[in-house]
Amino acid sequence: MKKLLTYGLLLIAIIGFGSYIYNKVQDQNLSIEQTEPIQETVSEIDSTTSQPSEKVSEEKEISFQSSREESSQSNSTKEEKPDPYGHLKVESVLIKDQADKSMTLSENFGRPMVVNVWATWCPPCKKEMPYFQTAWEDYQEDIDFYMINATNSQPGETKEAVNEFLEDLNLTLPVFYDVNFSAMMSLQATFLPSTIFINEEGEVVYHHIGLISEKQLLEQIEELL
Repeated sequence: MKKLLTYGLLLIAIIGFGSYIYNKVQDQNLSIEQTEPIQETVSEIDSTTSQPSEKVSEEKEISFQSSREESSQSNSTKEEKPDPYGHLKVESVLIKDQADKSMTLSENFGRPMVVNVWATWCPPCKKEMPYFQTAWEDYQEDIDFYMINATNSQPGETKEAVNEFLEDLNLTLPVFYDVNFSAMMSLQATFLPSTIFINEEGEVVYHHIGLISEKQLLEQIEELL
């Protein structure tokens, strides 16, 4: 009887110890299972947060490169912009003054210029001459005026004809004479009158073909100043 009781107690002790060991193992497994998803979540957060940062960086780089390309294209377009008056060879114009002294326009670069190519046989030239006379009287201190006669443009277009023309209209503005059609060809004055406005750097800023009104003349003179 005592032996049975002893065996019973021993069996209970063994079962209890086994249950204790089992519970310990289960607790450890549960702890391990709980930590793994947390680590995965942290990894996922790091992964998701780093990707947008890289994307933003790439977008900034693309935007910066695009801005540089646009700026380069803009500068290139600006540099390649053609000169609308580049066909006028102002520096090649050869003229004579009333004393038959030869000169080129380029010798007098440094002040704004108003250059007019005209002829005595040209009705529009005669009509606009008083405008130039008044403008010369008002602006001669600041602007040089070159009234270039298209000498020999017709058989009767001579220095004598010019002097008579100036006397008839009571004109005192400075008149010059084309030499070997230099002014007409260099300024492409195929139509008369023709007026060219040149800044102090010797650059043509405006070219007016045909009759110019007094208002247009004064507006362009003010632009030069």
